[in-house]
Amino acid sequence: MGNVMRPVNHTSLFAQAGACLLASCATAGAAWSQGAAQSATATCDVVVRTEVTIDRSPAEVWPVLLDARSWKLSVVNLETISGQSGAEGEVRRVTQKSGDQHELATYFMRVVRQRPHEQLVFKLWPIGGSDFLAYADFSLIDLDGRTRLIYDVYAEYRSSESFQDEMNANACAQSAARAMEERLMRENLQLKARVERMPRAGHGNR
Repeated sequence: MGNVMRPVNHTSLFAQAGACLLASCATAGAAWSQGAAQSATATCDVVVRTEVTIDRSPAEVWPVLLDARSWKLSVVNLETISGQSGAEGEVRRVTQKSGDQHELATYFMRVVRQRPHEQLVFKLWPIGGSDFLAYADFSLIDLDGRTRLIYDVYAEYRSSESFQDEMNANACAQSAARAMEERLMRENLQLKARVERMPRAGHGNR
């Protein structure tokens, strides 16, 4: 029998989305759940920054950055459900592989800030739930024809369980951040490779 994609529940959703974009920190979600104890609602805040230098100008990086399906290899489907594609206010429905790659997570992503060749900020949240809220911030810095891409993610995991103590909560946040950072760095390298395979602007194929 072949492998079958199956939907994941909302508890693990931002484990995927947070690396997102973000998206798929199954490891992070597991660490978060293991650190919780029965009681009231709990939150776990994760902040991650990754950076990469791309040997192309911000103007050349920008259109590829907007086309997430061309460099986020885990994205199965991405569709605009409202607003103008790539413009502020656009809302996308994203379906992405998660965990062992045989699960699927679906979430909403809205463009909340768009400054061409400079900054792109997304808000991410689950479909039919409130298990996470996240922002993914891409900033592009011009380095005289090259681009320094700074990729920040700010995420809040939510659970019906609470952490036993502050130290345990901090440990969970650190574990989730490490898993997310690894995921984002892989995505950075995928984007870098995709852009650098393209001919330089004005050069064409020779």
